[in-house]
Amino acid sequence: MSPKFSRAKLAQEIIKRLDKGESAEKISQEVAALLISVGKTSELSSLLRDCTKIRVQRDGIVEVNAVTARPLDKDLERYVEKTAKDRYKNAHKVIIHNRVDPDIIGGISLSFVDSSLDLSIRARLNKLKALTT
Repeated sequence: MSPKFSRAKLAQEIIKRLDKGESAEKISQEVAALLISVGKTSELSSLLRDCTKIRVQRDGIVEVNAVTARPLDKDLERYVEKTAKDRYKNAHKVIIHNRVDPDIIGGISLSFVDSSLDLSIRARLNKLKALTT
């Protein structure tokens, strides 16, 4: 009988090993092998969310993915940072990963560890289209 799989314990172990300076590539290969061996590959996204939540709660570091039609300017960076700090009261550092996607036309789409906020023009047009068809 194999040991019980605990996603929470695995997330804690990943963070602990990263804190010790172990290679993220090595850890990710080992985690992938483990998830395959226990038949839990579907848990990968949840595991990554767990790791990110630990980092937010323990270190006050929030990572946010921002998709914009053009690179972020300083005003929009400040908006993203304020939005993140409003959502996560213990956040003292916000790391913004910006991806440029001209298909969103304008505005911004934000993805946090546990939620998203889509303020893009593309999203608004899609809502309008859904309402009119």
